Amino acid sequence: MAAEVADMVTKTAKITVDLGDSELYKAVKILAIERGTTLREVVVEALKEWVEKQEDMEDVKAIEEVENEPSRPIEEYLAEIGEGGLLRKAQ
Repeated sequence: MAAEVADMVTKTAKITVDLGDSELYKAVKILAIERGTTLREVVVEALKEWVEKQEDMEDVKAIEEVENEPSRPIEEYLAEIGEGGLLRKAQ
């Protein structure tokens, strides 16, 4: 298993991206040079940010799905489960 993980870490994936706009390419290339980074680093950072945003959007969607569900104070819930013996200490 450790060897498989090590292989996954050392392998790289390559893609070809058609930006469809030479001006965009030039702008990104210039900004990368000005910031002392590579196009590869710019693309990797952008893709990581995109993935994080998608995960955040999934979290927002999950919250929206439950935000209108009824709720009650935690004290009320704890009192209820305590009365049923669920929180009693083992004897």
